[in-house]
Amino acid sequence: MSGRKDPPTPNLDRYYREVGRVASSWAMLEFYMDWLIWQLAKVEQKAGACLTSQLPGVGARMRVIIALLHLREIPEKIIKEFRTFEGYIQNLGQQRNRAVHDTWAMAAEGVIQLRLAIVEKKLKFGATPVAINEILKTHDDILKAGDDFRSMCADILEILPPSPGIRPHIPPSRLRGAKAPPTRPNET
Repeated sequence: MSGRKDPPTPNLDRYYREVGRVASSWAMLEFYMDWLIWQLAKVEQKAGACLTSQLPGVGARMRVIIALLHLREIPEKIIKEFRTFEGYIQNLGQQRNRAVHDTWAMAAEGVIQLRLAIVEKKLKFGATPVAINEILKTHDDILKAGDDFRSMCADILEILPPSPGIRPHIPPSRLRGAKAPPTRPNET
């Protein structure tokens, strides 16, 4: 321990907690993407992890998934669902990045984000007030995206022929019935 004491930040503490939930829920979504890649590539998990750990984000993961769906001759209707999801997840990823990577601070008007971003090819720079509900909504949207993605995974596993010597690890029924953890515990 460094012995350093940070000044109390009661207004920011709730934001920090919610930003942590955003980051953790996004990591779980990326894990399910990795897991689907391993299933479609028909590789054992550890070997697959060596590959997917090199992918820089959800955009690359979705491109790999869609390419593998074509390789495995998955019906076009399902591939279209993944393309639609890919477009949705890109926007959600930008919201996640803003929550996790921008600096949070206190100002006279309340909690602000110090934002430096290129949005629609234009520089966005400055302090932006952010209500806690925006972070809560981002988290809820990520949880819903995770539920939707797991359901799409179950659709694929139901038609994907099994790979000799490689078990799917998570049966489709568990994926479809899986719900994300509660959005947030009761705050007291």
